[in-house]
Amino acid sequence: MGRKMKVFITGSNGFIGSILANKVKLIHTVIGHGRSSRDGADTSDFQKVNIDSQSNWQQRLVGIDAIVHLAAVAHNKSNDPGYINEVNVGGTVNLARQAAKAGVKRFIFISSIGVLGNSTTNTLPFDECSNVSPQSIYAQSKLDAEIGLFK
Repeated sequence: MGRKMKVFITGSNGFIGSILANKVKLIHTVIGHGRSSRDGADTSDFQKVNIDSQSNWQQRLVGIDAIVHLAAVAHNKSNDPGYINEVNVGGTVNLARQAAKAGVKRFIFISSIGVLGNSTTNTLPFDECSNVSPQSIYAQSKLDAEIGLFK
């Protein structure tokens, strides 16, 4: 087994994040992040901070080897497109830029199947060749974040 990494997981107290953090911590050090400190993943460290285009991650990224970015404003939490885009697009791109500047080697962005649509139009399942067709503000923001990360 290789060297123990320090993995920063945003949204570590959410449904997917808590499961992921609990698995990753079996091998690596996990630094969790969330908007609230409700029960979730048992991480070695948990940080409560909001994510937006102005968030300063400099101190939190020192010594981090990898980031798994799960945190987002979900479609059922807010219908304000400005707020959703500020967090899901601006916050994601801001975190990725600061991670690159801090020397973080891996940035894993978890998007949403919703960028491909609400359902398939034929009997074939969605795959990496499917056309994008976001049907909600949330799905569009996740697609816009993907595009921002590619840039």
